[in-house]
Amino acid sequence: TVWDSSYRKRTKSIKGISAGFIEKQPIAWLHLFYKWLSETTKRTDSIKEMPIFLDQNQKAVAAFDSSEHLILFFPEKDLSGYTTVFSELLTNKGTVSFLEKVGIKKPSIRNQIYNIILPQYKSGAEIDTDPHFLLFFKYYKQCPQEEVDDFIELIKDYEFVTYYEPDDSQPYRGKASDLYFPSPELKAYFETKKDTLFVAYDEYLHLVGASNEKQLISFLTELGIRKSISIVTRTIDHSEAIRRDLPMPYSTGGHSWSEKAIDGCKELVATITETHRVEKSKLLWDTLVDLCETYHSLSYLLTGSCSYFYYSSRSQSFVAADVVLLRAEKWLLNSAGDFVSTSEITRDEIACTYDISSENISSLFNFLQITNNSSTDEDDDDDDED
Repeated sequence: TVWDSSYRKRTKSIKGISAGFIEKQPIAWLHLFYKWLSETTKRTDSIKEMPIFLDQNQKAVAAFDSSEHLILFFPEKDLSGYTTVFSELLTNKGTVSFLEKVGIKKPSIRNQIYNIILPQYKSGAEIDTDPHFLLFFKYYKQCPQEEVDDFIELIKDYEFVTYYEPDDSQPYRGKASDLYFPSPELKAYFETKKDTLFVAYDEYLHLVGASNEKQLISFLTELGIRKSISIVTRTIDHSEAIRRDLPMPYSTGGHSWSEKAIDGCKELVATITETHRVEKSKLLWDTLVDLCETYHSLSYLLTGSCSYFYYSSRSQSFVAADVVLLRAEKWLLNSAGDFVSTSEITRDEIACTYDISSENISSLFNFLQITNNSSTDEDDDDDDED
């Protein structure tokens, strides 16, 4: 017979079967091979990522890739671009049953996204992203709740989200996590940082329809579009480290520096000190209040780190530039109408234009090192020894 003991012996170690071996075997042998594999769940599960199936070009392929995504499908009319099972394999009912047991099926929307759409973003070619966005959004709306996180993880790092550069009508595409929602508050805050990028929200709302706005916001948020001002990490080069007199402990492997920063803070402070615009000063204050409510302690958040090597990897912390900036520059208005630094004002002298009713306001006072009139009155909500 075609399938005799010698074949069983040769396939005892399934992992030793190569693509070249499969391509040389007659279809009848493959049918018997698949029948043998289907006899136990262990055998079936062990071959899902092995090239033991023939595709439409009679090349040996696997059913799943190393990320456990299905990459081989049953052929379907009017669908192209997929890797599909060789038609002669489908003439045997037992083989078809085995293929179904492995997990092979006709392409779904998610399969289309993974196998057809996402690879296009690796080619560098021009892409019309709107149809892709609509398909992603369609799948997101119908995706089972337990699969949403996996789906978002699958697509979030691809550059398919539309935005516009300032003063440029040409649409660009980027990663969601690099973009902000164009809310009035964020647009006002980033007015002084011209290179801030905003998702083309109005265009997407028109694309999906106003009735889908709630789900659109949810989708964009889960993709990573920023709805509040971000704390970013910036790297510091050697010349800046020297200029700022940053730590340079003895190292046998060089140094590297990085620090946390409030996105747009430097630019906003510069505008306030140059123009004395009260509304911008109030905007910065409100932003700091919000950040204190989110993170509680800005002193611990806004730090820098010098990484170096001496027998082992080590690090030394330092005060981030934004902390120095916010404490040293004259961006805060006092009750006399003058712009002063935080060291030149007490809590009772802060202009009434600022909201000081927040539950976490003492945390902000301590972070900015704004003292009470009495030096004996101290808060310990945000201990700061910088």
